[in-house]
Amino acid sequence: MGMSKAERESVDRAEQLTEMAAIADLVARIESASNHRNACEVLAQQLQRYYSAAQAFVAVCRSGSVACRVIASSTMNSSGAGTSNSLAAQAVMQESLARGALARWLVGEAGNAAGLVVHQDYCHQHNLKLIVSTPLRDAAGRLQGALMLGFRENLPANTNVCRFLEAAEEPVASALGLIERAEQSTLRRSVGNALRIARKRKSVAVLLGLVVSIFLAAIPLTYHPDCGCTVEPVMRRYVAAPFDGALEVTHVEPGVEVKAGQLLALMDGREIRWELAGIRADLHRATKERAGFLATHDSGQAELARLEVERLQSRTELLEYRTEVLEVRSPIDGVIVSGDWKNSEGTTLQTGQTLYEVAPLELMVVELEIAEDDFAHVRSGMQVTIRFDAYPLRPFTSVVSCVHPRAELRDDENVFIAEVRLDNSNNLLRPGMKGSASIEGESHSLGWILLRRPFAAAIRWLGW
Repeated sequence: MGMSKAERESVDRAEQLTEMAAIADLVARIESASNHRNACEVLAQQLQRYYSAAQAFVAVCRSGSVACRVIASSTMNSSGAGTSNSLAAQAVMQESLARGALARWLVGEAGNAAGLVVHQDYCHQHNLKLIVSTPLRDAAGRLQGALMLGFRENLPANTNVCRFLEAAEEPVASALGLIERAEQSTLRRSVGNALRIARKRKSVAVLLGLVVSIFLAAIPLTYHPDCGCTVEPVMRRYVAAPFDGALEVTHVEPGVEVKAGQLLALMDGREIRWELAGIRADLHRATKERAGFLATHDSGQAELARLEVERLQSRTELLEYRTEVLEVRSPIDGVIVSGDWKNSEGTTLQTGQTLYEVAPLELMVVELEIAEDDFAHVRSGMQVTIRFDAYPLRPFTSVVSCVHPRAELRDDENVFIAEVRLDNSNNLLRPGMKGSASIEGESHSLGWILLRRPFAAAIRWLGW
């Protein structure tokens, strides 16, 4: 039997009290953290443990900005905020920030909220069943960040994670904002004390500034060479006109998927057939004439007739071959990348003239244009984050597969080309797309990163 109304109300009150206690405990743990980053790590770990989630991410928004950055996760250390997994989770939370409200994606559920493309892709790529993400706004409505939970299994029917996160949003965001403001106040006091000391003791201040500058310059950071990039197919095949002649009809246009052997176009074969009929008649006559010369033992005329027969036979074979290749067919499975002849039917073509470019698009290669002064700092196997102009909010991650040994001139600049392969099974990428890429290079000091180009320019100017 079902529960009575009083029993349901009693159960609801018990659940609300449990959630309030859990929220109070969560806020207390956040407020006891040593700093803002540690508070975010506590939030991610506690949420992951409370709901046994597969993943929990926390991102922050600085100075009221709607752009977030992952700062903590239940599955990464403090240096993992730039990994491909955290960048993908960051895109998920950015989508919920754009909505301005909690977002939930459950695989296979009818009526999933529209506009959650990044949530859907993240579930597919990381084998998750459910994603819940929400902005974090404090009591004053200020945006502090966002958080995301990912689950590999469906939650029990009585688990209302969405209600809990909506109830916890304001107190959690307020606690995070309080810690951040306390850190900023401490920093301002430290800077103010340093400035007062500097005004009183200038020599000490100069020495202190020099020491601080040397210390900052020695801080190791990951060097990220940035460059432009272009999408190209891994393989492409060009379909050319088989002989001089007119194009009778074309059956495809750019963007159409084709199979190997599929008819693409038809050449006009009327003149070939007419000439072939005449050549065959001439061949028959020449064969008869040769037989007559052989019968009369006229060896000279018989030899000339033999040569004429051979010439006509060669011409016949050529014309017969051309009748066999009147149908222009695709050499591979792929997509017509270029070749629009719909308005050019009847045009006279020359042998070898390109008709179509066919390329498979399941796998694409992204060509990174590496500046010459960065060539020595890019190698195969380095992580790359790519953002295309067509998808500015969607990062693509992969690794450098190879670096060409010879420089090329592109857009009036001498660059080295590095290749990155990207899976295109979702059919998002097209040849010719452009974007920007950031390569995760080796660790160097901050001073080296900031000063190496000015120093090199000074060396060239001095002629050393």
